[in-house]
Amino acid sequence: MLNCFIGLKTHAGWESMTHDLPFVWLPWELVRNDLMTPVYLLAIQMNDPVSWLLPAACGVIGAIIGALAMKRPSRKVTQPVREARIQQLNQELEGRVNERTSALSNANNQLTNEITEHRKTEALLRQSEEQARILVDNAPEAIVVLDFDNGLFVAVNENACRLFGYPREALMKLGLAPLCPIVQADGRFSDEAAREKIAAALAGETPVFEWIHKNSVGNLIPCEVRLVRLPAEGRNLVRGSVTDNTERRRKERIQKAIYQISESIHTANDLDSLYRQIHGTIKELMPADNFFLSLHDAATDMHHFVYHVDEVDKRPPPRKLKYGMSAYVLQTGKPLLADRNAMLQRQIKGSPPPGPIEPGNWYVESGTPSAIWLGVPLVVRGKALGVMVVQDYHDEKAYGEEEKRILAFVAEQTALAIERKQAEQALRIRSEQVLRHRNMLLELAKLDKSEFELALEKICGLAALAFNVARVSYWSLCEGNTAIICEVLYLNARKGVEVSFKGMRLDQTSCPDYFKALGAKETIVANQVLTHPATAALGESYLKPLGISSMLDAPVWVHGCVVGVLCHEHIGPGREWTAEEIDFSASVATMISLAIEAAQRARSERSLRESEEKHRALFRATSQGVLLHDENIIFEVNSAAMRMLGRGNEEDLLGKSPWDISAPIQANGEPAESLARKHIRTALEKGSARFEWLARRPEGKDFPAEIFLTPIPLHGRTVIQAVINDITERKQAETELLKALAREKELGVLKSSFVSLVSHEFRTPLGIIMSSAEILHSYLDQLETIHRQEHLESIAKNAKRMAGMMEEVLLFGQVEAGKMELHPAPLSLSSFCRRLKDEILSATDGQCPIVLTMEAFPTDIFADERVLRHIFTNLLLNAVKYSRAGSPVHFMVAQEGKDAVFQVRDQGIGIPEADQQWLFKAFHRGSNAANLPGTGLGLVIVKRSVELHNGRIKVESVVDQGTAITVRLPLFNEANEKNTRH
Repeated sequence: MLNCFIGLKTHAGWESMTHDLPFVWLPWELVRNDLMTPVYLLAIQMNDPVSWLLPAACGVIGAIIGALAMKRPSRKVTQPVREARIQQLNQELEGRVNERTSALSNANNQLTNEITEHRKTEALLRQSEEQARILVDNAPEAIVVLDFDNGLFVAVNENACRLFGYPREALMKLGLAPLCPIVQADGRFSDEAAREKIAAALAGETPVFEWIHKNSVGNLIPCEVRLVRLPAEGRNLVRGSVTDNTERRRKERIQKAIYQISESIHTANDLDSLYRQIHGTIKELMPADNFFLSLHDAATDMHHFVYHVDEVDKRPPPRKLKYGMSAYVLQTGKPLLADRNAMLQRQIKGSPPPGPIEPGNWYVESGTPSAIWLGVPLVVRGKALGVMVVQDYHDEKAYGEEEKRILAFVAEQTALAIERKQAEQALRIRSEQVLRHRNMLLELAKLDKSEFELALEKICGLAALAFNVARVSYWSLCEGNTAIICEVLYLNARKGVEVSFKGMRLDQTSCPDYFKALGAKETIVANQVLTHPATAALGESYLKPLGISSMLDAPVWVHGCVVGVLCHEHIGPGREWTAEEIDFSASVATMISLAIEAAQRARSERSLRESEEKHRALFRATSQGVLLHDENIIFEVNSAAMRMLGRGNEEDLLGKSPWDISAPIQANGEPAESLARKHIRTALEKGSARFEWLARRPEGKDFPAEIFLTPIPLHGRTVIQAVINDITERKQAETELLKALAREKELGVLKSSFVSLVSHEFRTPLGIIMSSAEILHSYLDQLETIHRQEHLESIAKNAKRMAGMMEEVLLFGQVEAGKMELHPAPLSLSSFCRRLKDEILSATDGQCPIVLTMEAFPTDIFADERVLRHIFTNLLLNAVKYSRAGSPVHFMVAQEGKDAVFQVRDQGIGIPEADQQWLFKAFHRGSNAANLPGTGLGLVIVKRSVELHNGRIKVESVVDQGTAITVRLPLFNEANEKNTRH
């Protein structure tokens, strides 16, 4: 099509009226004939149709057409008018053209800019799409884009191909359905659950959920899926990010198993319960219907199948394993995975292979070969504890390398759990043993020891039960300690005494080392009797024939001399005697010592009843107190009884009743008169009566006595002979023993410290005592009187020192056990402090002056004087002990409100700052006090006593300048008068 290009010839040249825009057709003749102005139209070929005509061009054409229309009817217009008119129209047209040209130029520039920006945007978009494609292809998770309408993928990355095991083209043609199992882990059908999740994503949600996928070989893969809708006009596209959770779930399962095993240490009541819980945990990780734990005893080289669950074989007995698979795992420390074919090829037929197992060599030593066998070592701190094994008799693919890694990893925690539970069980057994020993000693303490043979049988029987040993016997030393003769042999299996063994003799010549060890006055602890120096010589003649493997022999002392030995003999594997058992054997030996002493007293008492003449002869000479009385009145006494009862002459006792010289209320709470009459009736009815009694001296002091009543004929009537033994010392010893036993469990933690204390603090006084005693024993006749007195005073002084230390230890035990009672009573604080000062000065021989400073207190305090004495006696003695002779010790007492404030201040060696934090720790002593005697218990007792009074204690000390200890006790509180704490 030809379009007309209209140009006007003006004074400025040719002006385009359309700026290269398409125009319209004009009749050429019309233009040529009627338009007298120099206008030229050029026909150009344009690609755009007339419909693209712009308004500006339309205006120009309209003007031309209007001009032509005006010209036709006005042919008579004169030439000047016409030219003027055309000139006017031309100017108007030129103005309009310029206006439209400017607008078109602006539009053209704007369009050019938009096209440029559009091209830049397209370039950035292509760059962004390329970056997104690279990110998707290199993303750590699998990414797929699903077209929900046809169920096919429109895009997948390389990780998706690797995850599902398909090439890209095959995966995109495959779609979602073949990549899912029929049913998901929650029991829902996969297609139903998938539609629900995809619908949620298309609705604008971003669902994240667990999903089971299936790869090209049919393996199920646990995954985490995140869905998001992609914008796409007219299409339902969903992008899925798929993360393989296999490794994470494996770690979670292992972590859960480790946690369960760790928790089982606390929840399991015993080792068997622990093993069952471990088995249950392993079953959650892999098939474990057939499972066993074998622990190795290094001492005997025996394998003990402590836990064994198997559908084919029974639990094997303990045995040595040298060539089997379990032995291989234990010896190499490596896991072993073996199938049935390998096991059948390595079954031992005939004699076992010689030598140790070489790496890679193992054999089926016993048991039924399974389809697959997996064993891992139980190792704790580099030490092989045992083996953990799972096996399957049906599925040879039940275990693989993955299960081997998991089981080996779990085995580490299992070994720790077993070791810790074994330690807990051993501690519990030891605690039960200590409690059993304590109860046994309490029973022995109550035993009637007057009949020695019966008491000895009872003691040996209880010892056999407590130690759980086969044989317990007592042998007496005779013939100048050159032989021992069996008095009693108790057989635990028979629960009775072997009578035929009584009188068996063992001479020193047959086993000199045993007698040498016995002479050392120490307990003989033979864990392995055939190798122990003291017992090895007895092997062929005594130990081997009886099967005795371990012995624990405790010497029996009477009056400082060894008179016999208590033997505990164990049959079976060697036994490691514990420290508690060694101590207990010594305590049982002490009971035999008491029985011997009681038997000796009983024999003395029996001799008194033989005849009246012998009784009268012994009546005055015996060291035991003797009274003769009827049912009401005492009519004869001996001098020993008067000494015991604190009477100067017979008149003080004659004519009185037995209950007149007794505590009104006896130890069992009964009145003395009624209880005495009861014992007298018993003696008259049964021929004798033995009992303990509280007698009273004139000053009102009670003391325990053992009374033996015997009816005897005298002058035609029956009277009562009362033999009195002051058992104060024995009761004190028994009381202290019972207290020590009651505290044995609590003091177990402090045992090592106490042993160190005893070995250090008791060695010196014991050495001095023994040295002085030996000198007196050997050179008594040769020593001058003054030297004898020095040695005796040395023995007494050091014995007193040892007794003081022992008293402090026993008091500490009482405090720690919470058995120190507080019994407040009215007390004059001023008098108490003055008495305490005088007592300390007397006890320390005035080594340091004590300066007592105190206020006048208007009223008495309400406190336990005994506990206060513990506190301030200890503080003042410490102040004197750690001060130079002559250096004053200040003791200040004041009242501040309801508190009594005490301060003990010295100018002694002081306490190093590093030691001050340990002041109240048992058995701890300052580093600068190592050369001074002490137990390290004093301040502990002080602190507990202060706390018993609801008080506070403060210590301030500087080395070489002294120490100030301040104690604040609420002693002026009226509420204390109504409060008694325990």
